[in-house]
Amino acid sequence: MSPISLKKQSALVGAIALASLLPVHVLFADVFEPTSCEALYSTDLIAEMSHEVDYRIDGLTADDSTKKMFTTRGNATDPWTRSATVWTMEGDAPLDLTGASPWNSGSNFTKAGVLISPRHIVFAKHFPIANGSTVVFVADDNTIVTRTLQAQRSVVFQPDAGEDVQLGVLDSDVPASIAFYPVIPKEEMDRYLSEPQFPFLIFDQEAKANIEEINYSIGLANEHVYFNHAPATNPSTRFDFYEAQIGGDSGQPGFFFINNQPILALTVTGAGYGPFYGAYVDAINSSIVTLGNDAGYQMSTYDLSCFDVFNEVPEVTDETFSLMENSLEGTFVGTTTATDALGGDTLTYSISSGNTDSAFAIDEDTGAITINTESAIDFETNPSFELIVEATDNWWLSTAGTGTITINLQDELEAVAPTVLTVAASSVTSTEGTLNGSISATGGQDATFRGFIHGTSVSYGATTTEEGTFSTGAFSTTLSSLTCDTTYHFKAWASNPLGGISYGIHRTLTTLACEEEEEDDGGGGGGGGGGGSSSRKSDTSSEDSQIASPHVGGSTYQTIIIKLKDLISQYIILGGVPSQGMLTVLALDVSTTPTVAGSATFTRDLDVGMSGPDVTALQDFLITQKNGPLTLQLATNGATGLFGPLTQAALAEYQASVGITPAVGFFGPVTRVYINGL
Repeated sequence: MSPISLKKQSALVGAIALASLLPVHVLFADVFEPTSCEALYSTDLIAEMSHEVDYRIDGLTADDSTKKMFTTRGNATDPWTRSATVWTMEGDAPLDLTGASPWNSGSNFTKAGVLISPRHIVFAKHFPIANGSTVVFVADDNTIVTRTLQAQRSVVFQPDAGEDVQLGVLDSDVPASIAFYPVIPKEEMDRYLSEPQFPFLIFDQEAKANIEEINYSIGLANEHVYFNHAPATNPSTRFDFYEAQIGGDSGQPGFFFINNQPILALTVTGAGYGPFYGAYVDAINSSIVTLGNDAGYQMSTYDLSCFDVFNEVPEVTDETFSLMENSLEGTFVGTTTATDALGGDTLTYSISSGNTDSAFAIDEDTGAITINTESAIDFETNPSFELIVEATDNWWLSTAGTGTITINLQDELEAVAPTVLTVAASSVTSTEGTLNGSISATGGQDATFRGFIHGTSVSYGATTTEEGTFSTGAFSTTLSSLTCDTTYHFKAWASNPLGGISYGIHRTLTTLACEEEEEDDGGGGGGGGGGGSSSRKSDTSSEDSQIASPHVGGSTYQTIIIKLKDLISQYIILGGVPSQGMLTVLALDVSTTPTVAGSATFTRDLDVGMSGPDVTALQDFLITQKNGPLTLQLATNGATGLFGPLTQAALAEYQASVGITPAVGFFGPVTRVYINGL
């Protein structure tokens, strides 16, 4: 038996007609393949398809006897006679074209259809066969097979693409004597073609087997291919078998051939073009299901594994990169890695999707990714990007592979100072006291310094500092050599590198009353009276009550007012609105004589985190202005000489009151000149 196309794992069934030259037909199959790889003329697909046409027409004269499929054309009842001299009968095995319908009752020899399964045909959407029409097929032995077109639907490749493919379902399966045809999926065709043009057979309404060349330049949204007559030199015989399409040829099928197997390429939908069915496999299979698929049919495909591969889709490696937010434009992110399996191709890179706000750019030659729009590199807005990157080769039929490049942004810690609490003093004696504080929140970064400011007035004047790495938690320091019966003012503070310094609320401690000594009685000598002198506490039994009793004296009023101010300040910090009485208390001056602010001359810019006598002078000046709640709160805290958030807020309050803009709490040239001029 001559070589024929077989399906995988299926038996040959059917009858042999026209002696032993005609092929038998396979039942429905998912995959067709050559009888063997050795049976091929060439493992170059273009060479194989060209050979299947050229060796059959070699030496033939192109005329009706070698071009027409039938010597007699009938209809559904009148007989048909297949030609024994048409070029498709030449070669080591005739080409089985029984699945191409030459006639239907709706339009006679036009509006052709071709079988893609034993029950399904395809034809032109714009030139359809009417439902209920009788569709004729002619077996190799000239037996007429008729079926009725039951239903049809348009095949949608993609929305609004303008496809011109119509799928029809027949009332029953055709017999095994009538062929149906596989296709080669586009993605497979792309891999195996060594050049873009190859010969194929295309029918017309006269049932002529014309020869043209496909120009495999797929690129339209509706996946058409173009065809034209063969150049006279390629080879000259092909040109002789060419005839141009005319009106009424729409729907006529075109085939190329591998190892004697016809493979459906297209149906004519216009002059010189038609849809390439290898691009429609999924869409047609979906439409088959929609029309009804009780037999489980789908489109069959042809296995090309015997052939040489000329092009592979580039492989793009999925990558994940990390990037700090707020990085600058042009910052290098990473390089896309892609390979061409066959080697030799130059790859071109592009970002096809996922590039929100054009955040990134890619070098088309190297695949290097950099920041394109720095404002888009914001963790809070978009913490992660998934870029779909394409690598396209430079083969004549360029193909593109895709990969996912994930870019995760790292959150840059915002400039927030620690949150500090000043806790009541403990272990207070007449000469010592322990100052207590706590870091309740780090501000996003551990503190590197902490301590206390303290002194005998709200101007403080002394600072304790502890350096290290500090998270949340309590801390303390013990002051010694204190003066008895004295009130000391203190605040806890802490700072981190990003947010700067912050303070807790103002608190006080009052050392215990001074111890009193007895006067020397100067006891006389003699008589056992003892001549020595001694000193002792005046009333040892009253020591406990002395500690527990409030100190009465000049500092009592000052202590009460300072504690009231402390409570009112906490109330304001927590969002409370102070009453007029509260503001009056905050305005009371219980400190030592203040520095006269007007006597200072400022010579430098001042900002958060700075310190020095000029900061003290600025704070004194703001306190004397009494512009609002923030200035009053600053007065409560006193002039510490450290420019912190409260000083910044009080300065902004003052700037706003005198019309300095922007009122942001920065002591710059404008504010400096203004205050120096007062």
